[in-house]
Amino acid sequence: MKRDRWYIRFIAMAGILAVLIVLLGIISKPPPSDSQEESMITDFHMGTVAGAALINEKGSVALMIQNGEIEILDAPVGLIFSETNRKAFLYRMAHIPIKKNLGVTETWEQYGLEYPQAKLTLFFTDGSRTTLRLGDKTPLEDAWYLSREGDDSLYLVDSVTAKMMKYSLDDFRDIDVLPVISPDSLKSLKRFCLTGGEQILEIQGENQAGEIRFFMKEPFEAVLNWQTIMEKILVPLSETENLEFVGEEIPSEKKDISMQAEYRLEIEIDGNERELLFVPADEDSWYCKNMANGQVVRVGGSGVMDFLTRPAEKFLDSTLYRANGADMEKVTVIADGLKEELELRGQGELLRGYCGEKEWSQAETIQLLEILTMIPPAEPLEGNPLLSEEALLTLYFQRKTGVEDVVEIIPVSRWRCAVRVNGLASFTTYTNTIEEIIRVIKGYFAGY
Repeated sequence: MKRDRWYIRFIAMAGILAVLIVLLGIISKPPPSDSQEESMITDFHMGTVAGAALINEKGSVALMIQNGEIEILDAPVGLIFSETNRKAFLYRMAHIPIKKNLGVTETWEQYGLEYPQAKLTLFFTDGSRTTLRLGDKTPLEDAWYLSREGDDSLYLVDSVTAKMMKYSLDDFRDIDVLPVISPDSLKSLKRFCLTGGEQILEIQGENQAGEIRFFMKEPFEAVLNWQTIMEKILVPLSETENLEFVGEEIPSEKKDISMQAEYRLEIEIDGNERELLFVPADEDSWYCKNMANGQVVRVGGSGVMDFLTRPAEKFLDSTLYRANGADMEKVTVIADGLKEELELRGQGELLRGYCGEKEWSQAETIQLLEILTMIPPAEPLEGNPLLSEEALLTLYFQRKTGVEDVVEIIPVSRWRCAVRVNGLASFTTYTNTIEEIIRVIKGYFAGY
């Protein structure tokens, strides 16, 4: 009897296991291949493409491939076109991805396809062709309706495809307005002068013994940190969003950009001099004109306004002079009867500071350099005061390149000291801060 019950229980368990195996097989089985959506609307090898004809509300453009070169037919004489833009356009039109396949439809008019915003015909080397029509933008997502001749399906495509299908002749032009920023641009920035907003901001870069250094000339003179130049000039320029090339679409009241410019930028970089004018286009963008070739682009991005309106004081570092231990060879300190020399040797973890018989570790050396350069800006030095030659603190920073900087802290009042760097004095610092630096320095050098 027990054996029979055991046998019945075994049969029941085996049945449950068989059902589970079937269910798992159904769940893990991939969907039938005929239910999978295709991923491309057009997918042609570029070797088979002979050209394209584009018609939209901006006009028409015809491109033809001859001897491996993409030519724009019937283009006005004197216009220079971008090879990159031409290649990118034809490649995209020959390889348009599907954002979504909405299935078969016969009511094209409700999607803007009866009178499309753009019509593109691709021509092929075998004499065949295919035509695409761009309809309206969907109300719920960043996508556009599109149909293909001979295909009853309605597709959605992304904004990149839609934007290219609405290209005008100007969108193929070689745009040369904003300077190209590269990793080496910091070494090749010679001059930056921004005028506007009741301010002139002028910065110059100089090569001193193979080392690039930056100096503010207007509205006051100051030595600037290279990192400040990178973060507050070059990075914003490189991140400025080039929205579009602007041809005749500039509103009539803003066509005379030369007279209406709110900001004028003169910049010499990579051996090229540019003069750029900026006029507001709307709340989020500006018209930017290159005076050399007359080209105008509309630029935007969150940093444009900050870039144009940043006060000169914002270019000052947290200290009026900064020294990097890896660049320094020797520092001479003169203050209140004290005169000592700090020699720096090694790099990285091997960096050491020496004074007489005293040796400081890497951390101690870096800390001492930070103390010596803890010179916070207080306020601009008004006028051109006659400074006493009796400095409260004098520092000589000798770099490994052979360049020497002289930093002099000279009292101008009970509470303020002028900071003169290599003969230039444009800002003051706090007297009590300098007195505290001298006290700490004496503690470091005491007995030597």
